[in-house]
Amino acid sequence: MMKKPLNKKKYLILALTVLFIFSCKNFNYKNDNSLSPGRSTSSIRLEDIKAQIEINPVNAINLIYIYKEAYSFLNNGENEDWLLLARYEEESIKNLCAMQEKAVEEGQWEKAESFGRSIATLGITTAYTGKEAEFILSDAKKKLQEGNTLGAFLSAVRAHELRPLDSESALLFLEKAVEARQRRTAAFFLSAVQNAGGRNVPSALREYASGRDTAADMVKGVATVIVDKGYRVDRGMRLPNHMLGSAFFVDSSGLLITNYHVIESEVDPKYRGYSRMYVRMGDAASPRIPARVVGWDKAWILL
Repeated sequence: MMKKPLNKKKYLILALTVLFIFSCKNFNYKNDNSLSPGRSTSSIRLEDIKAQIEINPVNAINLIYIYKEAYSFLNNGENEDWLLLARYEEESIKNLCAMQEKAVEEGQWEKAESFGRSIATLGITTAYTGKEAEFILSDAKKKLQEGNTLGAFLSAVRAHELRPLDSESALLFLEKAVEARQRRTAAFFLSAVQNAGGRNVPSALREYASGRDTAADMVKGVATVIVDKGYRVDRGMRLPNHMLGSAFFVDSSGLLITNYHVIESEVDPKYRGYSRMYVRMGDAASPRIPARVVGWDKAWILL
């Protein structure tokens, strides 16, 4: 005699029962420790601060400030997290001061100055407090030795703004400015020498810094930038599509400065057309020299 087959409803109930039994056997939590305990946002922030203390104490101090602002309501003088935070802040400041001292010992003047600004913001006094101008001036002299005259002049001017240059330092930069044929820069440092009481300025340096460039000399410091963008169609006619602009030498290495719109097609990632840049010295009969952009933003460009 044949057995009566199960109907669909009974079969579904049986299948679900078997699945339930199987699930209970495979997901048998022996204890609550198998799940990771929840972590507070406060503890996560504290761990982030701790991770930065050694590698980037400035960032650690910034994170500490943010923590204080966000959790000020928890500060009752006895909260464990705040006691830990105070220790982290002390360690961060100690490491920051140590990093500045190391930068000074290694002659990394830009880093020493940067660390000094951060330390001053905290209202902390160290052996290097107030020496920002000295660090910048040392950095300027280091750049001179490395042949970076433009960077050296910029750093020297900045140091002078913080504290007037002594006559010896000003004379050094005057000599380099004359050597680089930078008359306006030379005039600046000649004024700095005179303001510092320097009187023994060689006549050749004084005459160059006090003189004026002739029209012929000024033309030598100017170039024409040509950006060839192929062709454009205007009223059915194919016409050359060129961008022209003036550029000026900023140092003896051949760096030029021009306006952003002149070389925009060379650096704008959204531009999809043809673009090739050249520099021409003199009139239209002079040859075009291939050039490239080595640094730019929308305020200034170096070629």
